[in-house]
Amino acid sequence: MINLGLARNFESCPDRFARLSFLLPVGEENKGPLLAAHPAGSRHVWHLYFPCKANQNKASWARELALCLQCLGHSNWCLNTHDLAEVMELPLDEALRSWGELFWPYFIRDSVFIFTAGDDPMVIKEILGLWHRSMTCVCLRRQYDLTEQEFSPSQAPGTGHTRSGLWKKLIFPAYLLRTGCSRT
Repeated sequence: MINLGLARNFESCPDRFARLSFLLPVGEENKGPLLAAHPAGSRHVWHLYFPCKANQNKASWARELALCLQCLGHSNWCLNTHDLAEVMELPLDEALRSWGELFWPYFIRDSVFIFTAGDDPMVIKEILGLWHRSMTCVCLRRQYDLTEQEFSPSQAPGTGHTRSGLWKKLIFPAYLLRTGCSRT
């Protein structure tokens, strides 16, 4: 089962949710996916940047993303939803809907996906509800709506998985990912 939820932004999402962005950080060349770790107290928060290359077919990009996420073996993801509008070159609601149509048929791992809502929670919640009603493997769960109440990283709901370290679970072809750690 794929559970869906909302958060205001990355900062309001628990640390155990790896961040997923579709645009590279400023100053990075578009050489493909980048897996980075950023300090968060005594731990690190994983951040996967998975850009769509210029002139890359969006359907093949979504399939590659699904494969990468499944092979990484991590089950908690927090997506930068607003990146999708730029990548898909569509308004936010259409971009999210289109991305879901391309991505969900290829992603089959039990997971929790939290979508950053920013100033558009109702628009995003509407699309998540559409997926919930039209796909049997996707479920919008109120317990993962972090916009309704704030959680500390230790109190936030999770999937019960206690695996340690995203890097240890890496089975995606490592030569396709660049890595980096934030020094700040």
